[in-house]
Amino acid sequence: MWEVNLSDLPFVELSTLNLLPTCPAIYFVLDSKNIIHYIGKADNLQKRWKNHHRKYQLEQIHQKYPVKIIWKVWSQKDLDLAEKYFIDYYKPLLNNTKVEMPHIIPSEIILKKLLRKIAKKVCAIGARYSTGNNLTTIYVKFDATDSTARGAAAIIRKFKAEHKDTSLKIKWSKYVQSISGIWYPIGSRQQKQQARENRAYNNHWQIFCNGVIIDITPEEGFSEINFINQKSVPWRLAGIKIRAIVEPEFTGMLNNHKLITEELLPLEALESDRDPIPLLWKNWNS
Repeated sequence: MWEVNLSDLPFVELSTLNLLPTCPAIYFVLDSKNIIHYIGKADNLQKRWKNHHRKYQLEQIHQKYPVKIIWKVWSQKDLDLAEKYFIDYYKPLLNNTKVEMPHIIPSEIILKKLLRKIAKKVCAIGARYSTGNNLTTIYVKFDATDSTARGAAAIIRKFKAEHKDTSLKIKWSKYVQSISGIWYPIGSRQQKQQARENRAYNNHWQIFCNGVIIDITPEEGFSEINFINQKSVPWRLAGIKIRAIVEPEFTGMLNNHKLITEELLPLEALESDRDPIPLLWKNWNS
């Protein structure tokens, strides 16, 4: 809908808020690692920041990772719509969370908790790295043949329900709009088993954390799951050891197991020695 290049916009440091202009604007609060912590609107940008409700939280971050306020002059009549659009697009850490600092658990801490639960049940297969305004996306597959309560789908679904009011944004959608198959009488054992299998399969999650999207989709092919199990290696995501396909197996996957990646192309190989999610809260003590 709207495109902005954040690196081209004017900014001031958190310590020099008096230099902000008095114009109507959409503003973006970033730290020195270019992580977006907050997005807002203002009829008068300078006045808005004289007593901003997030200032205390941002000052805490500023002590470790200097914070700046970037802004773009905006038409007053479109401020509400633009603010909602950019919040939905960038999923900043602090928007839609409680203001009180002691009650806010950083999204990466919650993500680590989830990854520990599913580490042996998922595999990262590739990425699309950030270019311009697009966020880095890490693509992950889960074994959809496990329809039990111990399977990845059930674990993620339960975790999302238990953490719906936290800073970690988990977006769910159907992987496919309809699933074909044999029709069984409603209430029969076959129909109940089929329903469980469909609930495990038809899931697409996107998790937003520290400027990175984790895109999780199902895999149910025997050959594809066998390849993933045999060729994946230990790899770290948000500091948690999971499994991943890296070179040279990544090229082999693209050439010989196209069903794994056909709906996700173009993909780039994961960097075997680089965690793509910046860790901002290594010393967090809950």
